[in-house]
Amino acid sequence: MKFPYQILNTPFLLPNTSKYAYEVWYWKLNPLNEPWSFWFRFTLLKNANRNVAEVWGIYSTKNSDCNILQTQNTAIKVTFPIEKYRYQPDNNFITIKDNFVDFYSTLGHIHKDDKSIEWKLNLTPIAPQESFNFMPFYLWKLGIVKNYAVTTHEKILFNGTIKVNGKEIMVENALGMQGHLAGLKQGHSWAWAHSCIFYDEENGEIAPIIIDVLTARAKIGNKIVSPRLTTLFLHYEGKSYPLNSISDIIKTQSRYNPLYWEFKTLSPNVQISASIDADIDTVVGVQYEDTDASPLYCYNTKMANMKLEIYDRVSEKKKTFVSPSKCAFEWVQRELWDKVPISI
Repeated sequence: MKFPYQILNTPFLLPNTSKYAYEVWYWKLNPLNEPWSFWFRFTLLKNANRNVAEVWGIYSTKNSDCNILQTQNTAIKVTFPIEKYRYQPDNNFITIKDNFVDFYSTLGHIHKDDKSIEWKLNLTPIAPQESFNFMPFYLWKLGIVKNYAVTTHEKILFNGTIKVNGKEIMVENALGMQGHLAGLKQGHSWAWAHSCIFYDEENGEIAPIIIDVLTARAKIGNKIVSPRLTTLFLHYEGKSYPLNSISDIIKTQSRYNPLYWEFKTLSPNVQISASIDADIDTVVGVQYEDTDASPLYCYNTKMANMKLEIYDRVSEKKKTFVSPSKCAFEWVQRELWDKVPISI
């Protein structure tokens, strides 16, 4: 199957397919002035072992104890038979049992043992109204890239409430994004980062910047794995730079390992370099399943730090921006990492 190149939220595959497949819609958000983050996703999976619909949520917060910030992570995954998934095409909404999203509002109720996360949120895409397809167009056109990986909305305003283990958190003008993934099998491994909350390092003022970057290795056949290929999106000073062509990939350098990532690239107008680091106590281990039922391990934080340097090649001026504890950063691999346990 070849996915469309168009960026959509409508489902492609499930549950009406006889093939093994997966599909995911996911969101992440951070408040401007409070030390917490929230990530949730709706997942559909048909693989060699099971056909399920799942709702995931991770809420992380930093609390001060004796003047020391300590992170608390609440992570829950609830699994249902795939028959509990419903899609209403007339109004474009999805339900998984009593969890709901129509891409302008969402309700969630997930409970596991003594942990619970509930949410009632309004989702308002805000300027700049941007989307991004991570896949290079010509690799898609040739059928080399078979997965669908897009950011449907690069910048969303979130308002409403989240309730974690009975404690209610007011969500007022938090900022985040929403993505959509699908495929007949997962990639071999990848890393992803996103932030739309940046401050000018020189004067401390908030800067209207968005950056969204993916580096991935694909499985080619049963034994061959591709080199890491990196594409990214930047919105800066009123202009958008979707750097996802073959020539962009060639010009982009990327290196990541657990807790740290650095990358750099250039366009005709700007040169970009960035580094991301994560505190290990904000990282949550999550196990995914591929469509052949093999495991993948995701190490996931939405409270990483990014330092971003942008050199304007026209004006020859360089500016530095920071996203302090507001950057999503995750890496996915085929083997366990012994520094962080798997929570869900």
